Amino acid sequence: MPMKPFFVVLLLSLAIPAAAMTVSPLAQSLDQNTTTGSVRIQNDGKGEKRYQILVDRYTVDAEGRRVMVPATDLVFFPSTVITLGPGKIQTLRWKRPLSADGREVAYQVEIREEPLDKLDAVTSPQGFLVTLRPRMLLPWVFTPAGAKPALSAHHETVQSVQYLTFINRGTATAPLQKISYGANPIGPQFVLPGEHLRVKVSTRSAEVKFELRGAAQSLAVE
Repeated sequence: MPMKPFFVVLLLSLAIPAAAMTVSPLAQSLDQNTTTGSVRIQNDGKGEKRYQILVDRYTVDAEGRRVMVPATDLVFFPSTVITLGPGKIQTLRWKRPLSADGREVAYQVEIREEPLDKLDAVTSPQGFLVTLRPRMLLPWVFTPAGAKPALSAHHETVQSVQYLTFINRGTATAPLQKISYGANPIGPQFVLPGEHLRVKVSTRSAEVKFELRGAAQSLAVE
């Protein structure tokens, strides 16, 4: 199944800082029955780099809070640590088992870049050479056929801080783009099944509008 564009949008804010690497594919939305694939990493810098892949699984606790735990079931080979010279490319294979309960499974695949020399160092405003150690955070979601999100939204105040809270009572992650809630600037978000996602806001509105998988939608805000 091809990568869904909404996760590409989410990725725009998840390269910390701007990385001198190309990763393909980036975020992925795949069928639950997909158990193998590949990822390609390219060193776009001038110097030699070491890359490390770390995997966490997104879960939701009993109170609807997002929790990340280290995952051991999404495996990369021949290794999760590779070294690449400038312009070099490495393709890694990955595999995972089928979900035992048939539910959606979501991971965060983190790719860390560690420079092995000073060729890509940048000069700080104070004139010092600074070595950047960027990382990419890639959401990979494996969704069973027929699974769908089911969203509601409400406004709440917690310790004098206002939040717009999305609740997903469905069986699939809800990727939200172009969110409009009064005068509040809100970037792309994703809401896991069972999650209560709080987004800090400064004003209240009766309705929140967004795009979900390319379709314009709105919710009354309680």
